[in-house]
Amino acid sequence: MAKYVRIQSTRPIVVTGGLQAINMTDENSTEKDRLKVQQKWTAFRVQIERGTGYYPSRIKDWSSVKTLSEKQILTVGEETDVIPNTFTPEQIKKFEETANNVEYEYSKYEKQAEAFKRSKEAKNAKPASPKKKKEETLFDEE
Repeated sequence: MAKYVRIQSTRPIVVTGGLQAINMTDENSTEKDRLKVQQKWTAFRVQIERGTGYYPSRIKDWSSVKTLSEKQILTVGEETDVIPNTFTPEQIKKFEETANNVEYEYSKYEKQAEAFKRSKEAKNAKPASPKKKKEETLFDEE
């Protein structure tokens, strides 16, 4: 996947990645009606400026961008790894910062989701019986 996507917009607008969340509900809790989620959608926001610009290619798959494209408010163009030199250095720096911020937030979200999944699996794993542990250590010594 390329790093950037060219988007042309008729107006400035903020797009979001949707309502991603990490479900942190404890299923073994005595209170079954307690839903605990950690929201992540506030981090996935990108300001689309009026005119043509380059944005993280990941946002072309967001439902908000797809809907705005269908409504002809913005047009999603080609993907590229390099921003053309027709933009000012300040604009190029802003595009790069936006792409880096979105990628950082996605990696943070994926790490948190993976860590929670591993901790949940560890809680659900049954501990080995003391007798079995003793047998295993006896075999390991030989």
